[in-house]
Amino acid sequence: MLLSRMLVWAAVLLALLPPMSLLAQRAPGATHTEITFTLKDSSRSGQWPVAIRGVTVRGKAIQFDRPVRMEGNWLSTVVITLVNVSPKTMVRAGMDITFPDSGDGSAQHPYLGSQSVSGRVPKIVYLTADGYNLPPWWDHDAPLQLSPGGVLRLFFAGGSNSTQEWLGQQSAIRAVFMFDTFYFADNSRWSASQYALAPNPPSRAWRMVSKDEFLRSAKVRP
Repeated sequence: MLLSRMLVWAAVLLALLPPMSLLAQRAPGATHTEITFTLKDSSRSGQWPVAIRGVTVRGKAIQFDRPVRMEGNWLSTVVITLVNVSPKTMVRAGMDITFPDSGDGSAQHPYLGSQSVSGRVPKIVYLTADGYNLPPWWDHDAPLQLSPGGVLRLFFAGGSNSTQEWLGQQSAIRAVFMFDTFYFADNSRWSASQYALAPNPPSRAWRMVSKDEFLRSAKVRP
């Protein structure tokens, strides 16, 4: 009687196990993750100096707010294409990918992610009371001259080892695209959805302005 019961339970357990063909396909490091990409502050896109033409992962277009199945080091294959829709030439642009489920934003548990930037921060950013205090790496970044209507492709790195390790342990995560600070040839900037004009000497304080004021400043000639 006991033997027959054991045989029945063995048959039930075997029926619950996945087929051997599926197990063979699950190679180490080939775990699948459902990624949902979102764009921060997308409701304000009408106020942006850039437009997003598209996002690709592994060469395939993806859509925001829809889960996408990924595996392996997909982060290093992310490419986002931007268009300069402002009337000014951009000299520095960038975006971040942040995983809000990876931490709480504190110094002890920062968010993991990756960044892609193009161009050079203007010298005006490093203006002090004693003149320009440029960091030693300032001129290491290649300059950018993205004219109005120009297209820029941003490529993302694969992230740190801790980022890759964390991604490999998740079954479903959120990935948020966020704009970095954008700078323009006239030393104006756009950061955190806020436009600003360059400081007027002797002040070193940026002048926060509306989008209309930013646009009008493009028509002003020295």
